[in-house]
Amino acid sequence: MKTVKYILVAFVLFLAAPAFANIVSDSSVRVETEARVKQLTQRLAEVKAIDRSTLTSDEKKALRQEKKELKKEMKVISGGVYVSVGALILILILLIILL
Repeated sequence: MKTVKYILVAFVLFLAAPAFANIVSDSSVRVETEARVKQLTQRLAEVKAIDRSTLTSDEKKALRQEKKELKKEMKVISGGVYVSVGALILILILLIILL
């Protein structure tokens, strides 16, 4: 029984290790992304401030497309929360044990 516990713990730690492999963050990359987000925000404000009543339908369509692309790029830059497979398995095991 002890052997099974040790094997299970080793397996869970092995799967959870990649989740912590890339914790180091570079400050120069962060500065570049912040600058890019600032540029995108300024351009988005410019696009929103344009008087659309004088534009043709093609120009309006191009502005809408540019606005969508800017928002999409900002969403990609902002990132998100990702759960590794090992962490997911660990959470499931804990839920099974606790419930």
